[in-house]
Formats: sequence, structure tokens, C-alpha cells
Amino acid sequence: MINLLKIVSSFEQSDFPAIKDYRHAVDTLYYIMLLKACKGNLVRAAKVSRVGRPYLYKKLRDLKINPKWFRGILKEEPELPDYILDVVKFNVVNQRKEQVAEQKRKREIMLREKQSVIMDDLVKRGIINHGIPV
Repeated sequence: MINLLKIVSSFEQSDFPAIKDYRHAVDTLYYIMLLKACKGNLVRAAKVSRVGRPYLYKKLRDLKINPKWFRGILKEEPELPDYILDVVKFNVVNQRKEQVAEQKRKREIMLREKQSVIMDDLVKRGIINHGIPV
């Protein structure tokens, strides 16, 4: 499970998008991914997302998402508003910070393990006696 307090503590106030923009961006991205996975099939998309078809149609119309983009009928790509791209960037930056922190933790653990192995080897050889030089 994601620790939200850890995520939030790593950002400044200026980093956060407006909640309305964030919700709209998340909804847009969700429905784009859903339609891409269902290849533009609205009946299947409604079943997968567990919403009624009328709700799905209304939501796509409100978000200005054309299902034909995902059926290969229309060739042009959907244009996403800048704030959606900002939300994606916000999430990518957050994920990158988590990855860097995880890599740092792994390096620290590996370093401790190497130090422990070296200390055990030195004790076996009789060079030190549990951290004290002989």
C-alpha cells in the first residue's frame, strides 16, 4: 500500500495541481487507458469499469474523449490539456523520488551486508576479535 504521508511530505505547495484539474486529469487518463485496453469497445469498457453504459457515454462526452480513436477509425491522436500532462509529470516525479529512495535503501543494506561479511572474515582469520584489533 502507498504511504500517502510519505508522498505528500516530499512536495512543496507549488508542486500540487488544483484538485479539480487533478481529478479531471486522472479521470481522463483512466478512461483513455480503459478504452485503449478495450480497443474502443464501449460495451466491454462499461463492463470492465463496472459502470453503466449511459454513465460511460456521458463521462466520455464530458471529457471530450472519442472512442473512435481507440478503434483505429480516426487517425489523429487525442489532444490532452496541459494540466493533464502536468499531473502525469507530477506522478512521474513522485514515482522517481520513491525509486531513488528505494535504491538508496538497497545500497545501504548491501553496504551493511558487505561490512558484516568483511568483519566475519577478519574475525575468522584472527585479525580482529569482534571489532577489536588483536
